[in-house]
Amino acid sequence: MLNQTGVVTISGGTRKILLVDEKNSTAISCKVANTGVDADANGKKIVKAGTPLNGDFENRSVAFTKAVTTSGTKGTWTVEITTAFATDEKITVDGVDYVCKATESVDDNQFAGSTAAEQATSLAKMAYGRFTVTASSGTLTFTQKVADATGTAPVVTKTATTGAIGDVTDGTAAVDGTNNANCILLHEVDVTNGTQNAQAVIFGTFDLNKFEEDVVALVTNQVKKNLKMIQFIR
Repeated sequence: MLNQTGVVTISGGTRKILLVDEKNSTAISCKVANTGVDADANGKKIVKAGTPLNGDFENRSVAFTKAVTTSGTKGTWTVEITTAFATDEKITVDGVDYVCKATESVDDNQFAGSTAAEQATSLAKMAYGRFTVTASSGTLTFTQKVADATGTAPVVTKTATTGAIGDVTDGTAAVDGTNNANCILLHEVDVTNGTQNAQAVIFGTFDLNKFEEDVVALVTNQVKKNLKMIQFIR
């Protein structure tokens, strides 16, 4: 049975209401194991509210576990700086301007360098939202942070007379990873001492703005595809 002797519900902190409408949701009783859960700075193993879980709905006496993701293949695209930019000229990536200056400043989106290769190296240090960026011999390579087969190429344009760039070129095709999530943990649970009772949502709408940042990262495209009866909004 679910409520076995020695298995109690232990909350790691104040309970947060992540659901948009608790009355229009369905949660089931289950148990949660500490498999795949790392200890925090205080030595506690906490499964946070909103964590995707995997379990057998027809055999809930077996503890559910934190869902597991395979990484898939991240898509890549390249664009070459063919002619170095002059001071105050701009290159724009996904609507964000990066300005050529004498001195580089990552915080201010300012890149520097006297050659195309130097400028590409400088640009690779900037932040790009959905991509990580590397540079080699004047060519920037944009790599998805999360593998997403539906992801689009970066939109790269310039506002420059001197500086010039080539077309964005497809590289590695993205392949979605997989995830075995089939429910979402309703309230956080302290599993430091082992398996504990919990509740898992199988139907409802969650507000991602109420999730902790590290938990939002667990709600990948693959998780969303699995959870046909759960919606996520912001």
